[in-house]
Amino acid sequence: MVQSAPDVLAMADAPPSVRDLPAPRRAAIGTLFTEILATERDLAQFYGDFARQTTVPHLRAALEELAAAQLARVSALARLAPELAEQAAGAPAVPAAPGPADAVPRRSGVFARAFHGERILENDYREMLALLGDPAVSPELVKLAQGSARLRSLLRTLYVWYS
Repeated sequence: MVQSAPDVLAMADAPPSVRDLPAPRRAAIGTLFTEILATERDLAQFYGDFARQTTVPHLRAALEELAAAQLARVSALARLAPELAEQAAGAPAVPAAPGPADAVPRRSGVFARAFHGERILENDYREMLALLGDPAVSPELVKLAQGSARLRSLLRTLYVWYS
């Protein structure tokens, strides 16, 4: 007697979700996500302000590109917020990034502030990915974390060229 495959399709496992994680981990993810989003927003504003104040055309164009890339990242993060920030445990207020003052600051100080923000993001993304555990939980966030390295590289290049 010949047996055939069952007529029932095997159900694939549902992709992992943040909602499947323990509540304390979801709260930590939500809080950290809120901090990442705030830092990304601050850096986008910071780069835009720096671009408007610089008198070097090539630097201005590069900073505008950096600001636009940061804004795109903020939009992408905002789309992830309903899932990742859902359990935020009263996220502490993240202090606003000090933007360039009305009097044009020294370029080295502005770059130092930008590097500080980017290092904070690098650490926060690393911690977030560790909290998520499985990259399949939020592949979009993994892509954003990886894209952060490209922006740091561009910032490094600008610093070398214009400091």
